[in-house]
Amino acid sequence: MIASKFALIRKHEFVVFILGAVVVANVQAAPGAIESWPEVVKAVEQANLDGGGIIRLGTRSTLIVDRRLPLISSGIVIEGNGATLQAKRDYHGALIRVTAAGNLEIEDLHITGFDRKILNPDADLLALIDNRGSLKMNRVTIANNPWCYPCSYALSILDNRGEAWLNNVTLFRNYTISRSFSTSVRNCGYMQILNSTFAKSEAYGLAGFAGVRTPEPAALLDSIGDLCGQGAFEIGNTLFDNVYSNCSDLGNLTDLGGNFDSDDSCGFDPARNAVNGESGLSRFGLHGGLVPTVGLEPRSRAIDIGMNENCSAIDARLASRPSQTRINVSPRCDAGAFEYGGGFGNALLTGNGLDGIWYNAATDGHYLHVLRVSPNRVYVNWSTFDRHGDQLWIFAVATTTESTSFSATAYISTDAVLVPGGAPEGHVLREWGEIGLELEDCTNGLFSYRADDAGFGEGQFELSRLAFAEGVGCQETDDLD
Repeated sequence: MIASKFALIRKHEFVVFILGAVVVANVQAAPGAIESWPEVVKAVEQANLDGGGIIRLGTRSTLIVDRRLPLISSGIVIEGNGATLQAKRDYHGALIRVTAAGNLEIEDLHITGFDRKILNPDADLLALIDNRGSLKMNRVTIANNPWCYPCSYALSILDNRGEAWLNNVTLFRNYTISRSFSTSVRNCGYMQILNSTFAKSEAYGLAGFAGVRTPEPAALLDSIGDLCGQGAFEIGNTLFDNVYSNCSDLGNLTDLGGNFDSDDSCGFDPARNAVNGESGLSRFGLHGGLVPTVGLEPRSRAIDIGMNENCSAIDARLASRPSQTRINVSPRCDAGAFEYGGGFGNALLTGNGLDGIWYNAATDGHYLHVLRVSPNRVYVNWSTFDRHGDQLWIFAVATTTESTSFSATAYISTDAVLVPGGAPEGHVLREWGEIGLELEDCTNGLFSYRADDAGFGEGQFELSRLAFAEGVGCQETDDLD
């Protein structure tokens, strides 16, 4: 790996090189959150003057972009806090340019709606994000940008001529038509991509006088036209599934393994990666955390193929990696920015927070299935054992408007006989006792029971979440399609 000359060493400290000497400058966090784009522009201008700074955006705010940021020439952190940057309807220019002396870190930010239709040398002959220095992006989603439609120049989402690190980044459904070669990400510097998703983007070239469309790679390209040559990539635990093609020939590639490449165009080793075929993507939306992501279906080939040595501790939704998706199998993280079954970390328990499968790790083999069936009713099925060691299934319907706890009368069915060609006959439904669950957070809870049978008695034990109801988890979701 190439070490960055402008590496960020701690959250509030930046390294500045002056004639070969290293000066560590403490940067104080901004006192308040910013919720308008003109204020962000002013904050960047001030940070450049001050030699660096931290810019916090309002939580889940929407900022309408009507101009490009000032050139990033110092050490700047943009804490997005789930904010969305959306282009003003009549703005078609670029967004960010990091100079050779600049060091930019972006996290928890959603970028959308940049159409880049009008050409002028001042604003548009740049990528949406143009990096000549050092760039780090973590938990950033860039989605639904028709970024050059059509153009005479090859503009892209991200051009890198310096050093760039992408982790838990999602590029989704970006679209371009250009008269010269174009793609989402073009690199002629050093770029490391980990735990990221490149999905459903399209790129076309326009050939000849009639402008015949020619499909192009829609994810990665290892040069920037005639401006610079081949770049160096390090890629691991990343999912590529785009329209037509994912990558150009990545000649200088360090394959870190754990990748999914739907068309085998990126050059990954099939022995350490999954190549060719459908990835099993789910919907795009807010699945928890601060930025929208692309989910995975239960049978996705991207599940459990990641290399844990390159696995980030959390995914783009702040859910823990790796998640345990198969019983008695050592967990491996998934390819992409979304960890299947990871839920939403310790997010606020709201809505359907109870939903899923719970178990006690010390006594694996008995499970609690919980499903909210209406705003104030929850169905529960406890798979356990009776005093004789035989399998016992106990069920209940609890009345609760809370997602943190419930208690309910439990029942069992006995004496039934399964009749060929029909439903069981002769069953007796009888009351078993009381059961209850109280959650501490999204992953831990306490289960209690009291049986009417004195020999069974009463007790309690700790539960851990084994699986989420995928796409629901611990937090209400919003579909951003």
